[in-house]
Amino acid sequence: MAPIQFSEEIEYLEIHPTNMCIFKCPWCTYLQFGSRQGQSLNMDSINKALKLNPEFILICGGGDPTTYNVNNNNLSDLVNHINTVQNNPNILIGTHGAFDVSNKHLFSTLVNVPRIGISLDASYEATRTGRDRNAMKRAIDNTTGIVKQRSKVNKRTYISFTFTKDNWMKLFEIAWLLFNQINSYKFKFNYTMIADDNCPHDPYYPSRLQPSDRINWYLFLDLLDLLNPDFSCFIKEHTRLSKIPEDKNPAFGVKRCGMVNKYVLAAADGYYYPCCVMAAKQTCRLGQISATTPRDLKNRREDFYYNKTPAICREGCRVRDFTLMGSKAWV
Repeated sequence: MAPIQFSEEIEYLEIHPTNMCIFKCPWCTYLQFGSRQGQSLNMDSINKALKLNPEFILICGGGDPTTYNVNNNNLSDLVNHINTVQNNPNILIGTHGAFDVSNKHLFSTLVNVPRIGISLDASYEATRTGRDRNAMKRAIDNTTGIVKQRSKVNKRTYISFTFTKDNWMKLFEIAWLLFNQINSYKFKFNYTMIADDNCPHDPYYPSRLQPSDRINWYLFLDLLDLLNPDFSCFIKEHTRLSKIPEDKNPAFGVKRCGMVNKYVLAAADGYYYPCCVMAAKQTCRLGQISATTPRDLKNRREDFYYNKTPAICREGCRVRDFTLMGSKAWV
């Protein structure tokens, strides 16, 4: 097999502009490092990262990027800056959606950015545990407003929710809320599977549907066809819920990361990492953003790939293993 080629320029840059967030989800990697809470990247560090000339820029967290505020620069200022210094950047913002919608500049930014992904996991957790009983309603209301405005300019919004074999019906409840508010607009509602490395024989066991669960899923879809054809059509056209999740996740069993030569993470602690999972492993740092040249970063990424890849990568990347289940962070 020919060796992987590394370049000083990258295809994907993930930026965690801040570790600040209004939620304290039990699966959050960053909460397990007290010294890293509340950290944020200044514009100088972000400018250094942009010198990697990425084709795609993902702004997420860490914490939630909507809380970013450094030297009076907020998320809107950050996106405007990237648009100024990059040539037609393809920006994706990932958020929990439960921000204060009264911030009109923020709302406008989320409406106009090329792509936006809204994960309802944090809002669901906050509502379920009673820590923030209005979190899910706030997230749904914000999502509704964003989708309606983005649809006017033919931009799709990606909405996701993580399921287990115990809460899969919640997927349909959330879809129902969206259906009642934005059923005529363009968006994509997706689900993701939980993984847990405390079950090494079967990391996806929490989401592994039993035969009875799969039968009930199909029966429920058949019932929707009879009782509410409009909602059933919505499920088929705007979500993945009409297709029961496969038992095997395609990422499991990957021997080496296929992204490492194209991707890097600029994390809120001021360091580069090989990926978002490695941000939980400080010994995987690739150098300070402020002091690492593109050439140095290229060489360190290549060395990491060939000489320092940890077991979790060699045995198969499961990105959510050390986040969604709230497992103890690895250092």
